[in-house]
Amino acid sequence: MPTNFSALVLVMSRNKATGFLSTDHPDHAIINEIGHFLHRHAVFATDLLRMSRASPRKKSEKMEIANKVSDYAATFEVEIVAEVYVQKVLGFPIDPVIQAIYTRLGGPEPVQGAAK
Repeated sequence: MPTNFSALVLVMSRNKATGFLSTDHPDHAIINEIGHFLHRHAVFATDLLRMSRASPRKKSEKMEIANKVSDYAATFEVEIVAEVYVQKVLGFPIDPVIQAIYTRLGGPEPVQGAAK
């Protein structure tokens, strides 16, 4: 079945323009899921369950995450990790406050030389 990549590019562009996602890269969703996979294997199952249900702790933190990463990242702690992982793999600079949150949540660090 052929894939309509032009439609994918349009959807990703719209998601980035509205602030829903942190990048418009066509591989964003794939890298995001890899981030979830690596995160799942880096933290205890009980921590992951809590993070999958927990939104950022403070309203001000949630707004900062939405402004500096994406609206989607601000929904649940596991999404912060996955969205920031995408940015790291693609070589985007990470704000120090966001990096501190990412580290606190046990976010995995991409291997140097990951495809961009």
